[in-house]
Amino acid sequence: MEDYNLEKAKIAIIAMGSVCGTIKDFIDKKKEEKIGLLKVITYRPFPKKEIFQLLKDKKIIIVLEKAISLGNEGPLYTEIKSLFSKDMQKIMGFIAGLGGRDITFETLEEMLKLAREKEGRCHFLDVNYSLLSKEFYV
Repeated sequence: MEDYNLEKAKIAIIAMGSVCGTIKDFIDKKKEEKIGLLKVITYRPFPKKEIFQLLKDKKIIIVLEKAISLGNEGPLYTEIKSLFSKDMQKIMGFIAGLGGRDITFETLEEMLKLAREKEGRCHFLDVNYSLLSKEFYV
């Protein structure tokens, strides 16, 4: 695991892979908002105790991933959510970058907005829902 600005952060973003570079740049741009990053490098064995210790005092925990498992959540979100079963309200999952789409600062802004509003548990970002029915039948 690698952390970036996490010690003093009130909002933690957990992610894996190349999107973490974009997230670091976004954090640098938003210094006044006290956002930190936890980059998970090794998924198995999952470092439960270490992650719990790093995130237990965060006000909002955001899990951002570019993958989805069966159902409607990402695999990393499912793992993180299981660590905080008594305090689920501060954990939000986001799926972005599907179909090779870039995750932009605008995407990250939308993610922060939704996390602050605390609507739902898992959200898809940058999906044009009006096209879904057309794509399904093509």
